[in-house]
Amino acid sequence: MSKKRLHNTAAEHGDPFPYKGPLRRIDGRAPFNHYLWPLHDDWFWAYNDLGRRFSSTWNFSVVALADGRWIVEGFVKDDESAMEFFRSRETALRTAAARLIRMIRRARRWTGHNHVSAKDYPLLIAWTLEMVGRPARKVFIAPPPPPPPLPPPTTLLEIMERAP
Repeated sequence: MSKKRLHNTAAEHGDPFPYKGPLRRIDGRAPFNHYLWPLHDDWFWAYNDLGRRFSSTWNFSVVALADGRWIVEGFVKDDESAMEFFRSRETALRTAAARLIRMIRRARRWTGHNHVSAKDYPLLIAWTLEMVGRPARKVFIAPPPPPPPLPPPTTLLEIMERAP
């Protein structure tokens, strides 16, 4: 008897929680599972810059939307009025960084893996502020493909309508 798989992958069956709204990332990508991943240059991880002793907790990101707005959390809600949008990358970055700095300050009182020591505290704060000033790369957005050619005219009326 074969073992039945309990969980199917999203790739096999499409988006498990499809988003039907208008929001798209700047490159035209729609949310998958109601989540928009940031572009590479808009996601900052302390362990990439400061070393692996920093956990994945210490990161922040912003997502550029196709309509020119920005969000600081990738989760896209069906009710757009419940989301927080920003008009510029700088404002979104400052907001995301401020939230991370508040969490870093609280983490000085935590115990366990994500505790921030007195030695690491100024390092994480300085890294966060430095990332706010890091410029983003230009995103190349491919032009839309040309429309398909019209089928050949089949009636005299179509021939006359297409004549220059």
